[in-house]
Amino acid sequence: MEDKKWIDDVMNSLEGSSKAQPSDAVWQAVQDNLNAEKEEVKNIPQLRLAVAAAIVFFILNTLVLQQELHLNTSQPAQQESQEQPVSVSTNFYLY
Repeated sequence: MEDKKWIDDVMNSLEGSSKAQPSDAVWQAVQDNLNAEKEEVKNIPQLRLAVAAAIVFFILNTLVLQQELHLNTSQPAQQESQEQPVSVSTNFYLY
């Protein structure tokens, strides 16, 4: 019974108190922020960014491929002498 009385006292302890009110300066600052013109932020959409990255990647790959083809056609004898057989371990163990 005493616990119930304590709970009721706590629940009723705020009766008669007034709600907190912001000062006029705070309220005016909030209103000013709401009414202020927002600066327009222009973000590059992800699709445009992806397309730009793909174009750069394509151009770089084309340049590297052209250099490799030029080296292969201009010096075929040197490339053949530099090639060495590659040994690949094929024991098929996963560990």
